[in-house]
Order: sequence, then structure tokens, then C-alpha cells
Amino acid sequence: MENVAARKLFVGGNWKSNGSTTKIADLIESTYNASTFDPENIDVVVAPIAIHIASAKALLNKNIQVGAQNMSATGNGAFTGEISGE
Repeated sequence: MENVAARKLFVGGNWKSNGSTTKIADLIESTYNASTFDPENIDVVVAPIAIHIASAKALLNKNIQVGAQNMSATGNGAFTGEISGE
């Protein structure tokens, strides 16, 4: 049987399409950067909408990772509304 205590915990937050630049900054300051956790035992990841990824990365402390909510299965090209991983 697997030792559950040896597994690293994962906490993720998908911000959906909520927030403005100001609200994102307030959320990060009041919740994420104010929280203390042991990064050796817990991975914390947030997924803001694409237009807020850069500002979230700049504001978050180094122990919190940033992910993307979705990505197009296609590469760069004429795909209106899609975000390419390239």
C-alpha cells in the first residue's frame, strides 16, 4: 500500500474569467503572498486568464507557480480567439 504521508500535496486555483488587474493584485497580496506554506511539501499553482498571466507571475512569490487555463490544440495561425502554446 502506498504511503500517503510521503505524497506532496497540490493546491490549485483556477481564477476563471474573474478579476481585473487591480483585483488580481489585491487577491495575490491578501491571499497568496500572505499565506505561509512549506514548498517542500505543498505545490501551489494558480491559473489566471491569459491577459493576467504576466502580471500574476510578477506579483506572486517564488514558491507559487502560474499555469494557463487553456491552450489551443493548434499552433500559430488564423484561429480567432485561441491562444497558441507556441
